[in-house]
Amino acid sequence: MCLKFTPTNLPHLKAAHFSDFPCQIVDILRSCGDRSWVFANSKLARKAVGMDDMCRRYERVTSVLRQALNAVLSNPDRPRNCLVSQLVDNEEGELTLGNAHQMLFELMAAGVDTAGLTLTWCCYAIASGKLTVSPDDVFNESHLEVVHRLGSTVPLAMPHRARFDSRVCGYYVPKDSVVIFNIFGVHQAQLKEQICTITGSGCSHKQTATFQPKMYFCESAIPFSLGPRACPGFTYATRLVTRVMTHLIANFEIKECDKAAGNVDGYRGGLTRPPADQCFRFIPLRGTEE
Repeated sequence: MCLKFTPTNLPHLKAAHFSDFPCQIVDILRSCGDRSWVFANSKLARKAVGMDDMCRRYERVTSVLRQALNAVLSNPDRPRNCLVSQLVDNEEGELTLGNAHQMLFELMAAGVDTAGLTLTWCCYAIASGKLTVSPDDVFNESHLEVVHRLGSTVPLAMPHRARFDSRVCGYYVPKDSVVIFNIFGVHQAQLKEQICTITGSGCSHKQTATFQPKMYFCESAIPFSLGPRACPGFTYATRLVTRVMTHLIANFEIKECDKAAGNVDGYRGGLTRPPADQCFRFIPLRGTEE
């Protein structure tokens, strides 16, 4: 992205700074109705309702990103093919500097963790033999379907609100109910159905040790959720992961480390789902040194 962060302009920022506090601020302001301007402009009012710490973290992160972006834009020798240049120098769009700041924050806050974990799951799938690729392959969306179904990087979708009373598959959903879509559950159910269909048995995914990679190929993986609240960055994420993995498999053989236990189910809890084993060996191809 042609941004450079140094210890002087990135002082001890942690992952917690990129949490969902902007969404919390928006929710609080909306609940305040016509009085929202008070909380947006008064530090005392923000502190009274518990918004002070969230605003402070948000301002700190955006300040660092703003400085980094301004430094890049002021550099006449910056690469013209980097993401920042493509966004700002696009003559067909009407992107302002403020829009660029906001998009940069959203990329850092929403895309870094999930894209990184998806790449980790890609390496896990290849190293464990659950996905077979060759150095000449172009890592495409069919391969990524395998990874999405296996990993479910974001197990639960963003909360939705029912706008009216409805029934879904026989279940009554009252108006204003909070609905959270279980992406992990759907993927696991579809995996089990495919395995049972191919093997002719009623065993579950974790009970089947010798399944074929083709079982994972299915068009209905939904890693980015569904509907109007689906992740708007799915195109960017897909292109990023497929391009990175295409270069990786063309230059390296990806294998598990000797200490890897091959355990998919022992992942850490949280908003995202990393594989339990994240130790891989990247062996250079074409006779280069490891």
